[in-house]
Amino acid sequence: MILVTGGTGFIGKDLVKELAKKDDVRILSRKQADGSYDFVKGDITDFEAVKKATKDVDVVYHLAVHGDHLAPYQDLYKVNVLGTQNVIQASIKNGVDRVVYTSSLATEVKVMTPYGISKKEAEKKAKSFWDQIEVPMIKPPFVYSEEKLSILKSVNFFPMISKPISLHLVYKKALLSTFMSAAQKGKSKIYTVVDREPISSHKLYTAIMEELDKKPTYIPHQLVNLGLGLSYPIKYTFKLIHKKPPITPELIKNILQDRSFDSKLAIKELGYKPVDTEETFRKIIRGFVN
Repeated sequence: MILVTGGTGFIGKDLVKELAKKDDVRILSRKQADGSYDFVKGDITDFEAVKKATKDVDVVYHLAVHGDHLAPYQDLYKVNVLGTQNVIQASIKNGVDRVVYTSSLATEVKVMTPYGISKKEAEKKAKSFWDQIEVPMIKPPFVYSEEKLSILKSVNFFPMISKPISLHLVYKKALLSTFMSAAQKGKSKIYTVVDREPISSHKLYTAIMEELDKKPTYIPHQLVNLGLGLSYPIKYTFKLIHKKPPITPELIKNILQDRSFDSKLAIKELGYKPVDTEETFRKIIRGFVN
């Protein structure tokens, strides 16, 4: 039996479909899953629910996450750090062989959002169990797919910031195969999983506009700086009224950072096969445009 936490999420639902072709799959989730899977309704912050879900399980894929970059840190910590601790401790208690933990490359940038900070703490928590159970960590960046890019069909205005930044993304189908490989032979190590090379935001944007047969539109960087300046009073005003702000300085700075990572370990040990970002974007867009 295989357990997937977060099995109804963006990555989890496709992972479950692939796993179910060969294995019995159980899902731990707050909402009911589609399909004929063994389902345990619950939350990873509830240790008893996690203990029940990990019973008679060989491998756990831990994908459940609080991914809101603007959420209060205490909420993120409860799910991402304490929830991860619950999953691994319950797995040890029930004799699970391996927990494939999904981290994030949001932990590897200079300016982190509260989400990135919580995932960094969750990594430390997961590492503390490395001497008791195999916990390979998969670290993806922003994940794109046919599903996510299909929104471009209905978008008439799609501007880009005038100052180019370096992006490093990952294609969901390539990521899924790496998850399954990690469950078979992954060690208690950190596996970064990204596309073949980083790509300039302008180069990728140009490719997208060409495939959509639309004219590129750029936002002057001065407007971005203005937005950054305004985000400070917005953040503190919303803090005073105990509401979640629509934007924060940390989030803007985080988005504007250059990103470049290395998948060598995942390629060597997990057989990861990275794709070319521009080529894959073009292929996906042609698929729904034509």
